Amino acid sequence: MALNIYKASAGSGKTYTITNEYLRWLLPVAKFNPSAFRSVLAVTFTNKATGEMKRRIVEALNDVAENKHKQAVTSLCETLRMTPEELTKSAKALRTAILHDYSHFAVSTIDKFFQKIIRAFMHEADLSPEYTVELDTERLLDESVERLLQESLQDELLSAWLHLFVEERMEDGKHWDIRNELKERGKEVFKKDFDKKSADKNFLNGYVNELKKITDEFENEMKKYSAESLKILDDNNLCADDFKYKKGGAFINYFSHIKKNKYEPGKRAIKAQDDINEWYGNDADKNIQIDQIYPTLNACLTKAIALYKEKYIHYNTAQQIQRNIYSLGLLADIANHIRIISKEENVMPISDSLHLLDKLVSGSDAPFIYEKTGARFQSFMLDEFQDTSNMQWNILKPLLENGLAESGNTLVVGDVKQSIYRWRDGDWRILAEKLDKDLRAFDPIHKNLDVNWRSAPVIIHTNNELFGKMPQLLQQMLADSFKEADYDDKDLHNAITEAYTNTAQKVASKNAAEKGYVHIETLDKNDDDASTKDKALQKVNDLVNDLKKRGYPLSDIGILVRTKKEGQAVADMLLENGISVISQDSLFVARSPFVQFVMGILYQAIYQDDSINRKSIENFLKKREITIPSDFDEWLAALVQQSLAEAVETIIAHFKPTETDLPFIQELHDIILMYSTKESGDIYSFVEWWAEKNDKQMLAISDEQDAVKILTIHKAKGLQFNVVIIPFCRWKLEPKPNTLLWVQCHEAPFNSIQKLPLNYTSQLADTHFRSDYFKEKTQAYIDNLNLLYVAFTRAEKELYVFTTKEKNTVGSLITACLGNDCFDAGEQSSPVTADSENKTEQTLITWNDYPSKPYINHLKLRYSDEKKNDDAVTSWRDNGILMHRAFSEIKTAKDVETSIQSIILQGFVENNPIMIAHLRKSIEDALQQPEAAPWFDGSWEVQTETDILLPNTDGQFHSLRPDRVMIKNGKVVVVDYKFGENEPTHYEEQVKNYIDCLKKMGFPEVEGFLWYVNKKRILSINF
Repeated sequence: MALNIYKASAGSGKTYTITNEYLRWLLPVAKFNPSAFRSVLAVTFTNKATGEMKRRIVEALNDVAENKHKQAVTSLCETLRMTPEELTKSAKALRTAILHDYSHFAVSTIDKFFQKIIRAFMHEADLSPEYTVELDTERLLDESVERLLQESLQDELLSAWLHLFVEERMEDGKHWDIRNELKERGKEVFKKDFDKKSADKNFLNGYVNELKKITDEFENEMKKYSAESLKILDDNNLCADDFKYKKGGAFINYFSHIKKNKYEPGKRAIKAQDDINEWYGNDADKNIQIDQIYPTLNACLTKAIALYKEKYIHYNTAQQIQRNIYSLGLLADIANHIRIISKEENVMPISDSLHLLDKLVSGSDAPFIYEKTGARFQSFMLDEFQDTSNMQWNILKPLLENGLAESGNTLVVGDVKQSIYRWRDGDWRILAEKLDKDLRAFDPIHKNLDVNWRSAPVIIHTNNELFGKMPQLLQQMLADSFKEADYDDKDLHNAITEAYTNTAQKVASKNAAEKGYVHIETLDKNDDDASTKDKALQKVNDLVNDLKKRGYPLSDIGILVRTKKEGQAVADMLLENGISVISQDSLFVARSPFVQFVMGILYQAIYQDDSINRKSIENFLKKREITIPSDFDEWLAALVQQSLAEAVETIIAHFKPTETDLPFIQELHDIILMYSTKESGDIYSFVEWWAEKNDKQMLAISDEQDAVKILTIHKAKGLQFNVVIIPFCRWKLEPKPNTLLWVQCHEAPFNSIQKLPLNYTSQLADTHFRSDYFKEKTQAYIDNLNLLYVAFTRAEKELYVFTTKEKNTVGSLITACLGNDCFDAGEQSSPVTADSENKTEQTLITWNDYPSKPYINHLKLRYSDEKKNDDAVTSWRDNGILMHRAFSEIKTAKDVETSIQSIILQGFVENNPIMIAHLRKSIEDALQQPEAAPWFDGSWEVQTETDILLPNTDGQFHSLRPDRVMIKNGKVVVVDYKFGENEPTHYEEQVKNYIDCLKKMGFPEVEGFLWYVNKKRILSINF
């Protein structure tokens, strides 16, 4: 049994260490138990990391089995005390076992492992076996916000809260449309549980009234002193100029400030209490007047300052809570709607998995969990442990404890300095503190991987110097802010410096002679923001061109930015200068001019009176020197009658895309195919969906393309480049304004709610939440220093950084450490090209024309019942079949159009306007029958074409499939549709079988009907 905790700094070979440990654990036992690998679980955080770890383990195992690397084999033989023959024999046995039982080769993302546990606990968690994990939480959020807004039309209390939320936003100078704000705030529901009080508007109203009472009492009393004092001054014809320091700093101004809701007394006001010498000005006559009013005014001043000292923290706490209390109430409603939608759709938001597991695992014994998952893991490997959340740790901890207690091994690998995912609830303190504390019974062994195998010596030395000094500077800044606020927290005294202890890395012997280069330049501090940005962009352009001249492939260059907006600015600049780039933003499908044109055409087909959209279409065609067709309006009218896929094909065939448009058009086709399989295939719905989701659709492209890669620092974690450029190294150290904090107050009456959302602001330093404020400030300092560390350690050979001296930014830290505005170290060089001969030459497949024709010219769908000599008129005979298919997708009267579009897309009917109109009218007439209409009003829980599985006497099964089953208030109605003219008696027997089956399923009240739709006759079936 061993618990090893590796501190693995950037480039220190952690994947190699994990691979080596995996072999060390399994090779000694593989000769007599090759399946022992099934008891080892390796956990990572991304699919890419999972694939890489599996590949590295199998390759290393194969190398040992084939004795390819003598040095590795010798090292393992010495460590494991095995002969080379024994080692290779074990390696071959283990390799065979893994390849023959690959599904039990347990290298998994943490999310997949947790899903496996949930699947095992479906019964205990009251989950349906068919549930799916919903990754698109934004879709759930959008739908829940829309339902919330609809609900507010009938719910007066909810409507009032929304109005208050709007007023709060408008007071802050924000837009009145709250949809986006609700969706942005709504993301919190996937991170937090809400107590029941949060959803109780009556309780919250009472809570708000308590808060208002606190703020009103304080303000009224303070303003009473202010009004009384100002009246005395006015009655005596005195002003600030008559007192010491005059208007520029007279303490008497404090009373005017109170009137403007500024309650903090200045140093001169505090000093003036009970000391008349701090009151006298230069005018002797005025001083006589001051003597007369001094007793009354001094009493007002003393009482106001005393009240401030006694109650301002209470007052300010109430104020800060009020700023977000409406968000809390609405978030609870959004969370409730998400639960309802999830239940309706039988899905589970990925975020709910952790909450559910946390409740399931809490108090359970680990062996039970193992048995339910179908595997007994004894040994664990946890990679990137600094990104683990507290809830994930709560779930993993009992498994590790059980494994260690049963003589298993645990390997934990992480680096506090690379913890940059706190916004996903990652908590580096678990690695730094909690892991040792929780597993101290197992004597954890700490090891430090301090050799950097990635970077050139000059990069390593520069980073050692910078990240040795910067934590100390940040810690001092934090100490200064503590002192200024008269606050102290011993837990935070050395939080930053302790996170960065032993940061210095050694140079790998193989890289000792490597040339390398570091250039850090502080741009002119007198430039305004725009010109500083332009200057940085120009330097990036010059630098990329210089690297090209020196022989660097573009794919060797990584440009790291803090935000997508910055990345877009760099991508636009490089593309304008003819330099190929791969960037998240440049690959958005919606950025393609031709895709924008296609979507503009679809929009114009629906909204033909939109003159602005029409003008943009004309501008596009004019730019491409294409004449607008004379029959354009008629063409648009015909277009809207087609299915979505047909319409897009028609547009492409009519307006030929250029070669640069083709990848985006191909991706658009894939998006349409994906959309049509999940949603209705009509143009209107897709245009509406595109308006909301186009910013999420990316063009798939190979990473092997020779182009500069532009990434956010978060996306660059785990990657490395020969050359790294950081053009805008100037992000703020403090949290972003209005960052949401979830806090708890133990002071009455604020403690009535367990968790409260507050906006991060310096004003929190004067509330009961000051501890939360300073903890968040400390965490933000560490987060931003970690971002800098990750960015600076991606470079292998050359690192270029452009920064500024703006206060409280990472740039100010860098310049403070370096002591000058320009730092150069090392020597620029050209890349070694000796390996180029070994590189596989890539063949790029391109085409100059996109094959596209209107569907009617090259494709005719054959319907399932269509004979060779049938023509379009034939389908009229099959109206019953089409009606039956349509009814199978109709649950409420609102589903008619969706159903029709579905059978068109599936090829069951031609998109013939006359035929479709006839089908639509037939369905609508049927649904208006008095006896049938209530079945489609939306008040029933409906199942259509759903199998009921029944056992046979021989142990096999058969199924019944009623057309429509409806449930409401315990009552069940089963309906079978018939579209023919005859009424055979076996139809009634069929419905009786359905009724009998449903009663055996536990439904006491069941009614059955035969509905002869074309004859407008509904027959009740008695059983």
